[in-house]
Amino acid sequence: MDAINAGQEREQSLRGLFDLAKLWLSDNPLYAPMAAAVERLEVEAEKGNTLNTDEIERMMKEYRAWQPKLKAIAHCVLETEDNGDRDMREKYLAERAKDKARFPILSYGQLHLEAVYSGGNVPYPYDDLLNFGQFSEPTAITAEVLNTEGVSDLICFLLCRYLEANLRFHACKFCGKLFGVVGNYKQEYCSRVIPGSEKTCKEMGSVRLYEKKIFSEPAIKEYKRSYKAHNARIRYGLMTREEFDKWAAEAREKRDTCVAGKLSLEDFVAWLDRDKQR
Repeated sequence: MDAINAGQEREQSLRGLFDLAKLWLSDNPLYAPMAAAVERLEVEAEKGNTLNTDEIERMMKEYRAWQPKLKAIAHCVLETEDNGDRDMREKYLAERAKDKARFPILSYGQLHLEAVYSGGNVPYPYDDLLNFGQFSEPTAITAEVLNTEGVSDLICFLLCRYLEANLRFHACKFCGKLFGVVGNYKQEYCSRVIPGSEKTCKEMGSVRLYEKKIFSEPAIKEYKRSYKAHNARIRYGLMTREEFDKWAAEAREKRDTCVAGKLSLEDFVAWLDRDKQR
C-alpha cells in the first residue's frame, strides 16, 4: 500500500494486494468488502487516475475494532458445548445487557429479494463472468440479498443469520479451528481438507476414534499380541502358512466373541496361549 500511495510499481503492487484479498476471501466471507475495495483500486488504475489506499486503511481499522467483539460473541454465544436447546437470540441479548461494549447492536442496511446462484457465482471473486459456465452448473434461487460495501453491515448481517439459524461453533478436535454446526451439536470434527491430504478432519477423526477404541479394547490388544507371536513362527519354521491362516481365522472369531461379551477375557487369553512355545 505504501508503494501504491507513492505511485511506485503500481501494477505489481496492485496485483499483490488483489491476490491477498482473494486469499483472505477464500478463507472468510467477511473480507468481501476488502476485496471489493481492492478491485475498485484496479478500476481507478485502469482509468489512469491517482490512487490512494484510504478506503482500505479505513476498513483495516474497522476490522481491528470488530475483532475482539467477534471473539467475544464467538466464545460467549456461538461456541457452546452443552446448551444446544437454548435460544441464541435470547442469550445474545442477555450477554449484551451485561456488557454493551463487547456485544454491539447488530444492525445493517436494507435487504432485497433477488435471483442469485446457489453456492456462489464463480470459484474466485471477480473472475470473468463470460467464462462462468465452464466452472459450474449454477442453480438460480430467490434469496434475501444485502447490497453493501460496508464491513459492519456485512458482519452484522451474517451474525444475525447465525443467530436465527441457531448456529454453533465448535473447536475441531483434529485441527483446532472453529467450525459451524447446526442441529447436531455433538459434532467434534470439521469438514476441512487436511493440508497435504485428500481426507477431511471428519474422516480422519473417525479413523482416530476407531483406532482409540481398538487400542483400548483388551481383547483386541491380546489378539494383536498373539497374532504377532504366531506370525513370527512362520519365519522360524515352527508353523506353516496354512496352519497360521487356520489359527488366525479361529482367533478372530473368538476375539469378536470376547468383545461382544460372550467369552471371558481370561478364557480368550488362555486359548491364545494354549500352544505358547516354551
